[in-house]
Amino acid sequence: LVFPEDRHLASEYLYTLMTQVERVYLTESERVGNRKSMVVGLPGFGCKHCRPTNRKGLCRFFPARRRTLPAKIKDLHDHLRRCSLCPQAIKQQLAALEQEDYSLKEEAASSNIMVQMGVENRKAFFDRIWNRLHNES
Repeated sequence: LVFPEDRHLASEYLYTLMTQVERVYLTESERVGNRKSMVVGLPGFGCKHCRPTNRKGLCRFFPARRRTLPAKIKDLHDHLRRCSLCPQAIKQQLAALEQEDYSLKEEAASSNIMVQMGVENRKAFFDRIWNRLHNES
């Protein structure tokens, strides 16, 4: 769902996080709880480490609207922290990049221009992911 040309739009943390997913589609068996009203075949993204084992459930994410995409991406990192199939090196890399991302955001907060540029780039990054999820390319 992400490509090298997306790298400049997101932090290294966010970009690396999104390299850990593959496109998936909602199945009938997953239509429970909050997903009950979702349509079978809805595109989403899932942990690429769980997918080969055909795991379903909490390792797969189906944002119903564009505005919910950032929350689902946070849920992805929460999953990867606990995922027994995700390599430890990936977990450590994401933890370090997340900390670096947090530090950079604190620094940028002193410059409104930098903050605004970051918001615009992040929005463009999420828009690209959303469009790729919903356009079969």
